Amino acid sequence: MSNQTLKTVKAKVINLTPEKIVTTSNSQTRNDLVEVIKRLAGEGGCPATSGNFSVLLSSNPLRMLISPSGVDKTLITADDLLEVSERAEVLCGTGRPSAETLLHTAIYQTSEAKCVLHVHSVWNTIISEKFLNAGAVEICGYEILKGLPGVSTHEHQERIPVFENSQDMSRLSQLVLQELKRDHSVKAFLLAGHGVYTWGESPSKAYCHLQALEFLFEVLCRK
Repeated sequence: MSNQTLKTVKAKVINLTPEKIVTTSNSQTRNDLVEVIKRLAGEGGCPATSGNFSVLLSSNPLRMLISPSGVDKTLITADDLLEVSERAEVLCGTGRPSAETLLHTAIYQTSEAKCVLHVHSVWNTIISEKFLNAGAVEICGYEILKGLPGVSTHEHQERIPVFENSQDMSRLSQLVLQELKRDHSVKAFLLAGHGVYTWGESPSKAYCHLQALEFLFEVLCRK
């Protein structure tokens, strides 16, 4: 290879500016989240325009991409996602973030999560009401528990807190924050009569966790 050719190659590398790299990464992040959202919507997890989903962009300051409120999740696009602050302030994008953005904030502030998924299925709604008085769903003895992070045996007992639903998201997010600070092993929580929140290190990982949880909820409901 000639010296001239080497110089050309080097010039091309130098032209890959940080701005271009960030843009490419952000675009892929958006696409990855939207792919999971559409999959969940197709599985019946987002009836009407329900459900909210996010990925973490930065921890300090806390920034996330989140799905907008009032959008049919089967039709959502990568451009629909909003960049918001920890206080649900829109920094980039057009639309209104869910009031439940504060719950996403609580999760990101107390865990290693990079993606949060929230769906409304028949089974997680039923189980959330059934176990509200107990304060948590405790599950043990099922092989599918190994689909949850850090679980290596069916003998593991998984505890999923259940909170009473509320329209006061500031108060509810503080209750969630306190519980997640108290018990760092929590991988999901339920809102009674509402739905489930779970999270993971990526959209695909969080989706896997949600699949395992929904299977377990259905089993418990059918018993």
